[in-house]
Parts: sequence; C-alpha cells; structure tokens
Amino acid sequence: MDRNEVMRRMSSANLAEGEESRRFAEETIGRGVQVQSISSWAAIPFTPALIVSIYGMNVDHMPELHWTWGYPLAVALMVGFGVSRWGVLEWSRWL
Repeated sequence: MDRNEVMRRMSSANLAEGEESRRFAEETIGRGVQVQSISSWAAIPFTPALIVSIYGMNVDHMPELHWTWGYPLAVALMVGFGVSRWGVLEWSRWL
C-alpha cells in the first residue's frame, strides 16, 4: 500500500470520527437545553409555594393575618413573583 492510500484511509477514519463527535456534542447540547427548560419551569412556582407554606403553618402571630388587605397582598405577591420569574426566564431564553 502506498502512502497516498494510507493517508486517504486515515483521513476518512478521522472524518467519520469527527462526524460522530459532532453528533454526540449536538445531542449533549440538546439535552442540556431540555434540562435548563425543565429546571426553569420548576423554579417558577418556588416563591409562591414558599409563601403558601408559611401561611399554611396556621401561626396566629403574623400581623398581616389581621390586616384587611393581608390576604389580597399575599396573593398579589405570589402572582407577582411567579409572573416576574417567568418574565426573567423568558427574557433570558431559558424557557
């Protein structure tokens, strides 16, 4: 076998290996994007769930429980935090 034939075989083997590496990298990036999106959607309800869990403890020593606007304020905060977190994640293209 002459040198040209050896070089042709080596080049074709390297190209095949490069194509396989490229496909693997694309699949890995695709999975990373999916994990990023799932994590983003899971992070959106975190703050409202935290607020609900605090109010769910039935503690009577919270001053806002006796305010006229305490409950609507808490609901507004939960909605506001959820929408703002969605907006930030959408703006940063995580969703």
